[in-house]
This record gives sequence, C-alpha cells and structure tokens, in this order.
Amino acid sequence: MKFSLAWADVAAQNTALKIALASVSVTAIILAAGLASASLKDPLIIDRACVTTAAITKSDSRTTGEIQSFIRTALAERFNSQSESTVYLSDEERHFRNEEQKKLKTSGFKQTLIVGDITVKDHEARVDSDRLIAVGDIRSAFRFPLRLQVFQVPRSETNPYGLILDKIEPEKTSSKQDERK
Repeated sequence: MKFSLAWADVAAQNTALKIALASVSVTAIILAAGLASASLKDPLIIDRACVTTAAITKSDSRTTGEIQSFIRTALAERFNSQSESTVYLSDEERHFRNEEQKKLKTSGFKQTLIVGDITVKDHEARVDSDRLIAVGDIRSAFRFPLRLQVFQVPRSETNPYGLILDKIEPEKTSSKQDERK
C-alpha cells in the first residue's frame, strides 16, 4: 500500500468524524435548549376523579384583592363567635381564639368583627374594623384597629390562598385628650 493512499484514507476518516462530531454537538445543543424551555413551564398536574382532567395550577404571586379577601376570611375565623373553622390561623392565634371564645361563651356574649379598610404592605396589613359584642338583643360596637402579620405557605385545597394569619395586634388609638397635649 502506498503512503499517499493511506494518508487519503486517514484524511477521509477525519472528515467523516468531524462531520459526525459537529452533527452530534448541534443535536445536543438543540436538546439542551428544548429541555431548558420545558423545565421553565408550569407543571402539568393530572386530577384523577370520575373524569380525568388537567388541573389548573395557580401562580405563587398574590394580588392585593386576594390578600384582602384572605384577611376578611381569616379575621372572621379569628373573632366571630359563630365561626367553626380555623384553617387560616397560626397555632398561637388558634389558641388565643379558643381562650377568648370560652370567656365569651361563659359570659353569654357573642362577638362579630366588621372589617372596614385594609391596607397591605409586604407581609403586614393594617385593618380598620369594628368589634360588635352582643348579649341577647343588646349590641355594642367599638372601633377596633388591628395590625396583622401574614406568612405564606403552599396553596392547597384547604387553604387556596396559601396564606396564614400569624399575629394580630390591636393598634393603639389616640383620644382627643392625647392630641391636645
């Protein structure tokens, strides 16, 4: 075999290997890009019941309206005497609610919270509300401004808001005599 023929064979093999390497590299890059774009999409969740359907996923971001709706619902759970559910309350607030409701029940009182304006900033909210206390047919309403702290949890069927009412503090109200001083 001549040296020039052997060299031509090696050159042909090198060219074929370079073409194969280039096509495998391009394929790998295209697959990596496709995998990256697929991993950034929302997951497909299948809800299996009588009829199998794709469940609708919700984003983790919460609108101000959604937070205000949560606060109204959670405050009703915390303060209203007729409320039975405590899904949106932290363990500490659930304990405070149970103690408060025991005292109210032994005294024959019923309590309802009427929520007014809600101002939300980060994980804190300020609520201007009225506390309505009833004994039989006699009712008394008091101004009851609150400062709330809320934290996020994963959304679930029992807690579609994905929020928990962590801490409630009554705000100090200044009387007109304090303003004059």
